Amino acid sequence: MANIILFDNEVRDHLRPFTFTRPVGELRIGIMTIREKWERMMNSPVSYITQDYLAEKYPLDYGQENFLINGSVLPSPQLIRILKQMDFNEAYLRGEELIAAKLNERQFEKLINDEDFDELKGRDIEDTQYIKINRLWDLFLYNDQALREDFALLTQGRVSQPISDTNRVLGAEHVFVEPGARIECAVINAETGPVYIDRDAEIMEGSVIRGPFYLGQHSEVKVGAKIYGATTIGPYCKVGGEVKNSILFGYSNKAHEGYLGNSVIVVEHDEETIRRADYILDLGPGAGVHGGELVAAGPVGVEVEEAAVPVDDAVRAACGFLGLDPWEIANEGCLVGFVHPEVADAVVAAMRERPEGAVATVVGRVTADHPGLVVARTPLGAGRLVDRPLGEQLPRIC
Repeated sequence: MANIILFDNEVRDHLRPFTFTRPVGELRIGIMTIREKWERMMNSPVSYITQDYLAEKYPLDYGQENFLINGSVLPSPQLIRILKQMDFNEAYLRGEELIAAKLNERQFEKLINDEDFDELKGRDIEDTQYIKINRLWDLFLYNDQALREDFALLTQGRVSQPISDTNRVLGAEHVFVEPGARIECAVINAETGPVYIDRDAEIMEGSVIRGPFYLGQHSEVKVGAKIYGATTIGPYCKVGGEVKNSILFGYSNKAHEGYLGNSVIVVEHDEETIRRADYILDLGPGAGVHGGELVAAGPVGVEVEEAAVPVDDAVRAACGFLGLDPWEIANEGCLVGFVHPEVADAVVAAMRERPEGAVATVVGRVTADHPGLVVARTPLGAGRLVDRPLGEQLPRIC
């Protein structure tokens, strides 16, 4: 059996921060991750050549027959066909960028040990059709096409589970429901694109879905949600409100009534990490079972430098005039991230490369000094307890 080895190149730098904690091949677009697509279409195991600090979790495996493939490339029938016709020591190029090469075990060992090896025979495949992810926004720009292709691949020759009569379905032939999925009193329009509901997922009453759409295993669409294609919701997610043309990686939540569009939402922990964690920081709104609180489920607290939190001068002035605390008013579009201290500066630098992240900064730290509490350090060095806001916040208006 051939080995598929996905390698990261300089494109990885353009896909940060997602690729800080995973190879490019672990990104989800359409129904499956890039790795899962290659495994299914080549019927071969996939491993990685990636950053050294990721190699323990994503190890390399090779043998007598090895396909070295650019991790930012999605397989297509046309690409798979020419790959299976490759000879050893042959390489496919797109311009000057390596797309794929076929090496035997000895040649591959020379490659990873940085030894000289026989020159590869290059062939340009500029006319071959396939999707390639070069920038973050390519994920949702190509998600529509990827959803349709994955749907056709996963449903070929299979029969969907029946859909309850309580639902209103248009284009039922383009809806596929896996065993264990629950859908009641929902409207599904698959005439705009296919809809795939994975195992043990649930679409609750009053939801309206327009394809193309994927709902991952054990994920939930909350009561009354409105979802437009092309949208991908990975495994173990909770989604409500209005969503359009977005991708939620596994274990991500957007359960509030607001709008999310043209976005990619990622939680930087996979199932294994979550299950092994000593404690979990649960971020809202709608995260976990705590309804949007920041919860330290373990022996930790949070300490914030009050002066480091970026507040626009006009906002600060308006709050002073109205007697409001900037920390207690709605801050739509703001991100609070928790990352390892060793990569904090790199994450901030990557965020500042985008106009939206121009004021990104480190504002605090997780500490064991005051478990379960959030403490703000004032410019004078004193500490004050940051309590939950009183009453209800003003809802989103637009």
